[in-house]
Amino acid sequence: MTIRSYNEDRITALALPHNVAYIFAIYDGHGGCGCSSFLQSKLHHYLTSIANAKHIENSIMKCENDFISKHSTDNFGNLTDTNGSCVLIAMITQERKIIFVNIGDSRALLLSSDHKVLFATEDHKPNSPTEHLRIIKAGGSIYQNQMNYE
Repeated sequence: MTIRSYNEDRITALALPHNVAYIFAIYDGHGGCGCSSFLQSKLHHYLTSIANAKHIENSIMKCENDFISKHSTDNFGNLTDTNGSCVLIAMITQERKIIFVNIGDSRALLLSSDHKVLFATEDHKPNSPTEHLRIIKAGGSIYQNQMNYE
């Protein structure tokens, strides 16, 4: 087993402007730290409002598209870098609501004071039948043979 001398993961803990929400995020880098570092320094700037789920989704998609166009493609639009990142965010609003955002295989749990799981995010892994189907329907492909250990 080879142990890397570097870490591809990044974290963020900060307040959005006007304390609209506090963000706690984990960026699980894959294939390098370029994407996770970009997300750490930039994603919260895209989340200017947490008014609704669609706004949050559109903000994250814009951030993703900006990363790809500025850091992962050449002048002809060809992919030049394949590093990426899973994203797990917990946002706590002024109203004391918790908003979870999960893209990838990182997991968040919300526990009660007696340690019972009240909520858990769902992992997005290609060996899950629903995730496999979603990837194929979106025009993607699965290039690594994943084993299901359940």
